[in-house]
Amino acid sequence: HRDLHSFPTRRSSDLDPANRSAKEYLENSTMRIREQEEERRMIKAQRFADEGLSLLEKDDFNGARGKFQEALSVHPESLEVKKYLSIVEEKRRNFDESYKDYERGFELYLRGDYENAKFFFDKAIGLYPRNEKAVEYLHKSEDELRRKEEARKKAVRV
Repeated sequence: HRDLHSFPTRRSSDLDPANRSAKEYLENSTMRIREQEEERRMIKAQRFADEGLSLLEKDDFNGARGKFQEALSVHPESLEVKKYLSIVEEKRRNFDESYKDYERGFELYLRGDYENAKFFFDKAIGLYPRNEKAVEYLHKSEDELRRKEEARKKAVRV
């Protein structure tokens, strides 16, 4: 009595190459396996993309970029993830430019040039609305300009 595993295994198509139903079954099975693998890759890529979006909302541009790159490594043809990567790069550029404009505005603010400082703070906020320092100093510049205007009006009345 021989163990079942000791018998050589052969495909039915090997025994009868003309066995059409066996060929179809094998082709269909292979196709389903590929579809399932593709679905798993898409789910994994979507998980990375969701993590990337969450990091992007927190302005963690490097972390978001990393997650989107991981998603692309799993699913390289994802146009959605490629779009997210370009959004990260654009937001990063806007963030960097916003802080450069804030710094220009702050230098002008310190020199008492509130009108020009206000211009740069406005520009910074337009690029990156969550630039809290730019918002703060925009308000301070506006307050200083109002004080100057009130002082000018008092001086004219006197």
